Amino acid sequence: MTEWRARQPIPRKGTHNVHPPKRLTKQEAREALPEELRQTFDKLCEETLYWSQYYYGTNFISYSILKELVEDGWVKRPSEK
Repeated sequence: MTEWRARQPIPRKGTHNVHPPKRLTKQEAREALPEELRQTFDKLCEETLYWSQYYYGTNFISYSILKELVEDGWVKRPSEK
C-alpha cells in the first residue's frame, strides 16, 4: 500500500480553476485500480453504501472519491472491524 500523503485544503468556491474529476461508474473506477486494490475498493463501496443509507436515506456514492481513497492507501484498521 502507498503511504498516506497530506492533501491540500480545498479552496473556497470560485477561487480556483480546478475542474472536477470525471464522474466514474463503479465498474470504471474498479477497473482503473490495480487488481490487488479491488477487494479493498469493493469493501469500501459496501460500507459507504450502508452508511449513506443509514444516515442520509440515499444510495449516493462517489466512486471517483472512493477510488482516490483506495489509491492513497485507505485501509480499515483492525480496531474498526
